[in-house]
Amino acid sequence: MYESMYVHGILHRTEGDIDNTRAWYGNVKDTDVFRHSWSGEARKDAPEIAAQGWEHFLDRLERYRDRVRSRQGVGGREMDEDRLDPGAVKDWKREEELLRETSLWEIKKLTDFCEDKFGVGEMKDANDGAFVGKMESGNEKYAEIAKSMVTGGEGWRTF
Repeated sequence: MYESMYVHGILHRTEGDIDNTRAWYGNVKDTDVFRHSWSGEARKDAPEIAAQGWEHFLDRLERYRDRVRSRQGVGGREMDEDRLDPGAVKDWKREEELLRETSLWEIKKLTDFCEDKFGVGEMKDANDGAFVGKMESGNEKYAEIAKSMVTGGEGWRTF
């Protein structure tokens, strides 16, 4: 369950929805799958950006996304980073490389965790095998988490 919630956050990140990513990461930050990537111990050999933590990574992604959008004329004014922030990024190409490296590192950490937990063999039916046993234990707990995330505890969200 938490693995899919984490993947959901990553998918929001890849579409540039950093606020939603923060919400999903916040929901799983105390779980084994998230700690596997982002605990202090997990980050000891991490890329430069990841070594500073997931919140820092998302801040940098958000800043990069906003710069790209401003350069494309989407969502606001052109940013003069040097004027607004003396510590502004000087080499945006390098920043993109670092963010890409961190993203791939994070996905690899998640994949490794899932391979260790669920294995890599063929699963013909999700109702078979160890996966079901793991999901059945605490199923009510997962249902409550899912319900509160979808409804915010106040009924179904409307769009």
